[in-house]
Amino acid sequence: MAPAVPAAPPAAAEVVLGIDVGTSHARVAAFIDGVATPIPIPGTDGTGLPSVIAVDAGGALLVGTAALVEAARAPRRATAGLKRLLGVRARSPNLRWLSPQLPFSVATDRHGDAGVEIGDRFVAPTLLTAMLLRELHHAATTHLGRKVTRAVLCAPSHFTERQRAALREAATMAGLDVPRVLTNSAAAALAYAHGRGLARKRVLVVDLGGGGLEVCVVQVTGDDLEVVTTGGDPTLGGMDFDGRIAEALVSDLAEQGHPRPEHPLDWGPLRTLAEATKESLSSRDAVDVTLPTGPGPRLDRERVEALTADLAQRVVSVTREVLESNALSTQGLDAVLLVGGQSRSPLVRRRLEESLGVPVRDDDVDARTAVVRGAALLGHALLLSETGKPAASVSEVLTSPIGVAEDAGTFRRVLERNTRLPTAKTLVIPVTAPGPLSLAFFQGTAATAVENEWLGALTLTVERPGEVEVHLELSTDGTIAFSATLPGAKRQPVTLATEDLDDASRDAIIARSPFHSEPEARPSGLLSGLKKLFGRR
Repeated sequence: MAPAVPAAPPAAAEVVLGIDVGTSHARVAAFIDGVATPIPIPGTDGTGLPSVIAVDAGGALLVGTAALVEAARAPRRATAGLKRLLGVRARSPNLRWLSPQLPFSVATDRHGDAGVEIGDRFVAPTLLTAMLLRELHHAATTHLGRKVTRAVLCAPSHFTERQRAALREAATMAGLDVPRVLTNSAAAALAYAHGRGLARKRVLVVDLGGGGLEVCVVQVTGDDLEVVTTGGDPTLGGMDFDGRIAEALVSDLAEQGHPRPEHPLDWGPLRTLAEATKESLSSRDAVDVTLPTGPGPRLDRERVEALTADLAQRVVSVTREVLESNALSTQGLDAVLLVGGQSRSPLVRRRLEESLGVPVRDDDVDARTAVVRGAALLGHALLLSETGKPAASVSEVLTSPIGVAEDAGTFRRVLERNTRLPTAKTLVIPVTAPGPLSLAFFQGTAATAVENEWLGALTLTVERPGEVEVHLELSTDGTIAFSATLPGAKRQPVTLATEDLDDASRDAIIARSPFHSEPEARPSGLLSGLKKLFGRR
């Protein structure tokens, strides 16, 4: 009798990770035994991997906990908050609002991208993101005991198409394949709705993280989510609350004869201390602050709330603006969900409840991990759909208009904010003579093209008169692709040249635009007000 052949062990089920590289902390989760579960990161306290980068004395880069240790030893060799510059050019109009709030001075690389100089070394936000992703990828692989190559990534709603592309680039550097980029607030809503069996419920999500504010209204039916409208403020986050507390600590120390920090990076330890103090005051009335040099001042919640009252009011204002921009009322909301690290602030919760007149829910999901768990849920849903099984779905919208520059420099919107994704649009351009045709594409809400974010230039060579068709296609998660149909030719893919240009070159492309400005094209009223939805105040 032939010996029995041992049965092969069952193959491990494939996993698509959920990853959130936040401004303050980075997290990873996976769908394990029917539950979206955050994966522990070795050497951390369970709050996630600190999104901190440092350069040690030998010039090596450190991230996470190791970077925090270096930051405590040498503040000028480390920084946090670099994600705010991911995919941002140094000449970005948004940096006018953002630069004064950053805990470092903005540096520029040879490509015109924004970053920071630490220890005589330029550090790009894309590199930091890639290093954090590698750490998370390694932790997940170790925890799961198997190789994992795919991940759903989360991105703030204010991220432009270029910033999402930078996030994907960082993932490629980390050895990850990204089937989907999911908006943070939509991910949080998915984590909230999962398993509740909700039927056509409208949920407002207010996501106040370390680096920015996102406000999103979604309609939930079962595990299917449809984003109705979204907006936010990329210049308002937990880091800005920390900055106010750090300023108060410096003022108290100045009264004791201590000098103010001279260099922006010297504020690092104070900001870390301010964050810890803020978190303690979310559940306590007062805290005795302990400085590295010894006992510090005593801070109470009442003082901290007075210092940050205007920031909390901005959360309320942006939330109401997002609702009003889409003619939504609080009476039409079935739930209000508050997530993100800064959402633990009692002041923010009180102000929202007072303004909206409805209770704010913070006990249905974990505010810190809701986003990453939602990403893991969508990752599992993608696996199910690939095998033809019913699965959760998330339908998103374009969060900021995409358009083309007109010859007088005005911005012609091609795709409007809140356009349902995926989508496509065709520009038809009459051409009377052969020659080059150039278009400058931007993304944003400003009436003037250069006040928006530069996406790139599209240059075509037209060989005969006729109509040129330029086709824009946006994927489910907002990735843009271009193609063109030239007179007498078939439709062909074309590439947007995304490198930055000097003012003269950019102005020359704009001046040659085939689109002519109309006298009545200047926005007013509601359209001008939409600038506020993304921090332009």
